[in-house]
Amino acid sequence: LFQVELADGAGSPARMYLTDVSGRTLDVAFNVVSGNRFEFDLSGFSKGLYFVVIETNGKRMAEKIVVNR
Repeated sequence: LFQVELADGAGSPARMYLTDVSGRTLDVAFNVVSGNRFEFDLSGFSKGLYFVVIETNGKRMAEKIVVNR
């Protein structure tokens, strides 16, 4: 499992999704762990580079994730 924690006061994400290096949106379920912490399971994903994209308050942020088995 991989977790994402938003800073206090960041607000709820309007949209959160995962992409591959080509920008294709991937099917993954984000579960709320607590008010500002989310988790998702990458165990079924192939080795490679992915990005979790969070859009909130009119801004977009992408964080790199490397799956390395």
